Amino acid sequence: MRYAVRCLGFVIFLILFLNSSGFSQETLTITTYYPSPRGSYKELTSHRMKIGTNYSGSGTSVTDDNLIVEGTVGIGTTEANEKLEVAGRILLGQTTAPGDPTDRLYNVGGNLYWNGSALGGSAPNQAAATSDTGTSSGSYGLASGMTLTPGAGNYMVWFSSSIEGNGGNDYIYVCLFVGGVQVAHTERRHYTESSIPNTAVPVAFQAYITGVGATDAIEVHWLITGGGSATMHQRTLTIVKVP
Repeated sequence: MRYAVRCLGFVIFLILFLNSSGFSQETLTITTYYPSPRGSYKELTSHRMKIGTNYSGSGTSVTDDNLIVEGTVGIGTTEANEKLEVAGRILLGQTTAPGDPTDRLYNVGGNLYWNGSALGGSAPNQAAATSDTGTSSGSYGLASGMTLTPGAGNYMVWFSSSIEGNGGNDYIYVCLFVGGVQVAHTERRHYTESSIPNTAVPVAFQAYITGVGATDAIEVHWLITGGGSATMHQRTLTIVKVP
């Protein structure tokens, strides 16, 4: 009986051995593979690659070459419907601005940029003054305290105050200047009636300014014509960087 069992086992072994090539064509499973000392593939093609924690060093590292994915990439998700889909936070390390920022997202100094413009989250920059200031000049000059140098970019600008003429039959002009150049459409004019001198009226403007240089000052200037003098009361200049 024992001899018969041994013979049967030997026959089964022969069948498996002789047909091993046929079986291997159906299924190939590699549970652990560690090339020694390290592996290098010219090209690895796969319908799906899973990176988990079921083997030592559970990560894929691409150092001095390219990793190209023709389909979609999902991180932290089991299904990716877009070219890149991330379920969770993204840490975007700081870098320098590229020579050509077109269609590029990058982090410079902790600020996020797209197409060369800062994205959202820009805090307002403000200059404010509570003390009266005066002028009797017929040429544009700085309204005291109304100057900001925010750096290169595009800006929304708001200004508000109140002004009054101390004589009569005079014109008071208030206008925005950027880098020493007048922004004509922001000019505001007030005529002081001789019958009602020393009467304060509100003055305000807003503007979208593009291409401000790194050293350009954004300022409010004013003047008075007619030989009289003018007073500007509490005033605020506010700017916000925008795309």
